[in-house]
Amino acid sequence: MELKFENCRMEVFHKGRHYLLSRVNLASDINTDKAMTIDARTGSFGGTMIGSSVNLKGKVDFASDEVPVGDLQLSFVDVDPSSLDLGINIYDKMTMDSHLTGPLNDISGEGRLQMGELHIPGLYFQDVEGKIHYDGAKLDFQDVTASVYGGRLQAEGTYDLDTRYYQIHGVGRNLQAAQALPKSHLYCNVDVDLNLASKGTSRETTAYGSFVSGEGRYRIMPFKRITGKFNQAYRDLQFYDVAIEFAGFSVATDALQIKDKKLTLSPINLKDSLGNDITTIDVGRE
Repeated sequence: MELKFENCRMEVFHKGRHYLLSRVNLASDINTDKAMTIDARTGSFGGTMIGSSVNLKGKVDFASDEVPVGDLQLSFVDVDPSSLDLGINIYDKMTMDSHLTGPLNDISGEGRLQMGELHIPGLYFQDVEGKIHYDGAKLDFQDVTASVYGGRLQAEGTYDLDTRYYQIHGVGRNLQAAQALPKSHLYCNVDVDLNLASKGTSRETTAYGSFVSGEGRYRIMPFKRITGKFNQAYRDLQFYDVAIEFAGFSVATDALQIKDKKLTLSPINLKDSLGNDITTIDVGRE
């Protein structure tokens, strides 16, 4: 039996997920004793995920096993990440291409993701690319790379399609402070270790990690390095264990916090090269 749809609307349910597809063009040759071929292209889609189009092409084998076995090429084009409940507003488009194989009730596969650019609070990435693995319930991201402020990021993570929970770990190398903070008069390379986790809402999304710089300067003052840790939960961004090493002495502070655009800085401790206290400066609140 040959089946053909032109410019139709289609509604798809799969494992509790719901998709609404527009401008569907589908051609299929079906023989339930042997096999089925399918070639489908759509316009914009919504529901569990929102994007510009879906492309599906491949074959389903009805004869080789008790459950029909698929061999399918599937692409989701220009997916809106904000529709995935990431807990942070991301509207840069993402495309995922995958090759899925196995029984239709437990199909899995490998693929790739691409984003021309990605904006998240405080960071701007370009040319995002990586590998994906789909097992029916989760998307695993591996070997994800991107350009960020003159440096490079490598990341990996897991996203649960049903709970919308995810975890991401990334390492950034040789980020340029002058590009990230163009009006700060800070010039140095920075390495960052970043972790991002969410349970599907902004209140349950956290980011934490550490950073270390190379030699650089602030305005005309040279320094050896800057180190510290950070934690962000909902609208609170806190830096702690921050230390700036100069020739002969260092500057340290237990906590720097930004909340609702207000800065709180705990006392700054000046130490000599041996770690002995020189003085403490209480800068208070701006």
